[in-house]
Amino acid sequence: MELDGYCVLEGDNIEVYDHMNKHTLCTMVQLNENNEEAGHKVAMQVAAMRPVALDESSVSEETKKSELEVAVAKTKEELVEKAVNAALKKAGINPAHVDSEEHIESNTKKGWLTPEQAEEARNIKKTVGEEKAATLNPTMIQNIANGRLAKFFKENCLV
Repeated sequence: MELDGYCVLEGDNIEVYDHMNKHTLCTMVQLNENNEEAGHKVAMQVAAMRPVALDESSVSEETKKSELEVAVAKTKEELVEKAVNAALKKAGINPAHVDSEEHIESNTKKGWLTPEQAEEARNIKKTVGEEKAATLNPTMIQNIANGRLAKFFKENCLV
């Protein structure tokens, strides 16, 4: 969160956290009753949280757009991976043994996969992955991505 100014907080029950007393990161909280320890802990928690903004409305449009793009890409990737893993399991192949070309090679050398299973896994990953990617439901992807964006706001905004 960038602040291009400063504010004055006046009143009772105000606690301040100044990170390492260097004045580079400072948070202030005001509680409804006097409790120095709790106030200090809350101020430290806010500093540790590293919020992006105060609330959703104060998050920049650029950040919102970027986070939504990441959410859409991640959603597509996970849906394709889920379909591929289901196809691998249906073929009797452990998806963990074929998650990368290096694992396929290594697990074939160890005897955990036969060369035929390794080739079948490669084919399944390619064909099922391409088929699923081509038939993804855009509405479903957008809905899941919007949920991820809402989670981002909840985790990265103070209120």
